[in-house]
This record gives sequence, C-alpha cells and structure tokens, in this order.
Amino acid sequence: MANGPNETVRLSDGSSVNLCRPASIDDATWAQVKEYLVRNPKNAKTMERSVKEMTDNPMKVDQFREVMALAEHMKNDKTTPNRIQGLSNDPQLASAFNEMKTGGMEAVMKYYNDENFCRLVSQKMGGVPKEMKAAMMSIHDCIRAGDLAGVQKHLQTIGTSPNLKDDKGISCLHYAIGVNRLDILKVLMDARADPKVMDNQGNSVLHFAAGYGHVQTTDYFLQCGLPVNQTNNAGETPLDLAMRNNHAAVVQTLKTKGGMPGRR
Repeated sequence: MANGPNETVRLSDGSSVNLCRPASIDDATWAQVKEYLVRNPKNAKTMERSVKEMTDNPMKVDQFREVMALAEHMKNDKTTPNRIQGLSNDPQLASAFNEMKTGGMEAVMKYYNDENFCRLVSQKMGGVPKEMKAAMMSIHDCIRAGDLAGVQKHLQTIGTSPNLKDDKGISCLHYAIGVNRLDILKVLMDARADPKVMDNQGNSVLHFAAGYGHVQTTDYFLQCGLPVNQTNNAGETPLDLAMRNNHAAVVQTLKTKGGMPGRR
C-alpha cells in the first residue's frame, strides 16, 4: 500500500511540519487530521518525530508494517464491527475507547502513540493472520530465509534500502554473508549496497565473511578493494576471526592479500 507524497502543514504557532498521507486515509479524514494538527502544534511535532523515529528504526518499521497489515485485514473482514464493539466493552480497554469517543482527535492521537494499548488491541483481535505474515517479512527476514524473490521484491517494488540495518547495526550484506548466499549478496550490491558498511561492533563485511569461513565471499570482497587489515572495535582484523574459528582456507586467502593479525 503506497503512501502519498510529503505534505507541508503550517501550524498555528507559525511553524510547519512535513507529513506523509497514508493511502488508506480518505480526503475528509485527512482534512480533519490536518485541522487538528494546525490547532495543536505540539502534537503535530510529536507526530512528525514519531514518523522519523519509525523510519530510522527497523524494529519500528516492522511494528508499523504489522499494524498496517492488521488494519487492512480488519477493513476487509465483515466481522470487524462486532469485534471492535467487543473491544470497547473489554474491561482492559473500555476506558480508552470511551475516552476516544468523547475526546475526539486528541484522545485518538494519545492512544495511537501508546504502544501498550496498540499491542493489547492487536492481541485481543487475534494478531495478524498467518497468511499475512509471509507478505510482511522484512528484507532481513527474506535474506535469512534465503528468499531471493522476496529480497528482489523489497528492493524493486517496495523500495527498501539495500543498506537497511537492524538494531545491532547488522546490514543486509552482513545477513547475506551469514547465510552464505552469494546470489543475494550480488543482488544487493547491484542495488548499490555499501560494501564499507560496519555493524555496531565495527565488523566489516570482510570480518563477517572471514569469521564464517566463506572463501568465495571473502575473495569477492577482497576483489572489491576492501582493506584486508581493517580492525573492528576490539582491534581484530578479518584474519584474527578466521584464525580463531580455524578457517584454514580463508586464512590462506587473506594472507595472500597481505592479511595480518591485529594488535592484541
């Protein structure tokens, strides 16, 4: 489901925010949202920050994808009105639903940003159906599963960045090395993935290739011109990792290119 273009909304305090209109919101609802934001600059800026935080955090992107998929499922489920009515009578949720009924957009925004409330609603709605979970797989999930078609869909259709990292800084290239899929790795490189990427521990893709003992991948990145003796945060070179894990063939490959141990 594609979103609309970014739209600048000028607020009552003279400032402005950039918002992206979800494709699922009709004109009347979007007009109501903007009217509310104009009158409530503080909440408008909170929403803008929430959007940025979500797009910068892969975990939040996955959560958002699940919420959107569940919303789409509910929209097409004829039993949804009855299920929503059941939630409004639920002892754990009744007060929140009553507040939203009387508090208007401000109350809705309050609970929209309440992760515990959203998680509870999702649980009581039964979560996302199994058949939808496959369609919701992140690009990292696809790589881990060796799903080349899924990776290509993310890159070519969804527009996912080939440089997307998880919360540990592990990138798409790192994951492709982990599952030893040179075909996926090359697809990522063709999509302009950055071979100089490092995880939060300072491990380069060459560190990963050497540490896993993948000769072809190690040789591939050496041919890309990556520094053979780059050190991670612990002062280790790719050769250190290959030697520690007894990957003799990778050790030999690295040494022929000038690979040396790091400072201990």
